[in-house]
Amino acid sequence: MPAAEAGYVAIAVSDSGVGMPESVRERAFEPFFTTKPAGRGTGLGLSTVYGFVAQSQGLVTLDSAPGEGTTVTLYIPCVPVATAAAVTETVQCAAALPAGLKALLVEDDAEVREVMRNFLLSFGCEVTACSSAEQALLLTPPAAFELLVSDVVLRAGMRGTELVRRTVSRWPGLAVVLMTGYFNQPGTAQDAHRHAWRLLQKPCSREQLAQAAAQALQRR
Repeated sequence: MPAAEAGYVAIAVSDSGVGMPESVRERAFEPFFTTKPAGRGTGLGLSTVYGFVAQSQGLVTLDSAPGEGTTVTLYIPCVPVATAAAVTETVQCAAALPAGLKALLVEDDAEVREVMRNFLLSFGCEVTACSSAEQALLLTPPAAFELLVSDVVLRAGMRGTELVRRTVSRWPGLAVVLMTGYFNQPGTAQDAHRHAWRLLQKPCSREQLAQAAAQALQRR
């Protein structure tokens, strides 16, 4: 477990379900791994939880066996006063976003899209959500939007980076936040830096999105 001067808070959630065999338990936090039938699950639930806790320098444990249910325990570091002040500053970014900011959200995963849409709505944004780059490009006029938030890897059709290139070429004043779960993918970080696009690693928190959106608006 990572070191934390202020200690940890442990949160355990248990069920009395069928439990998991070792082969499933070992892959439970793996992105897109699921035992549900096709179309019934994304395999992103536990991996998203793991990502949130890991990026906070915490730990997640999973205890499960067939017929014995499952217990997931989150070990979350206590936040020192200085860190709490930094979090407060990040939250203020959301309040600093212009009221009624018109945002276009492009995300092909329905569950993730709904989470990100709710984040943007909580900032006071007016949100139009699309499941593909092609769908986003059909929207007119493009100047109806001030902020574009798009996943980089869209499972079908055009990538998010190509969507941004096409959209920004028609509308240079657009603020851009690109989201990716593959932060080290060749070319993505370089493109973001070269074009002053804000790159945000998934999964992200509400505060991280607020900060990224505020920075993107400052860069345009």
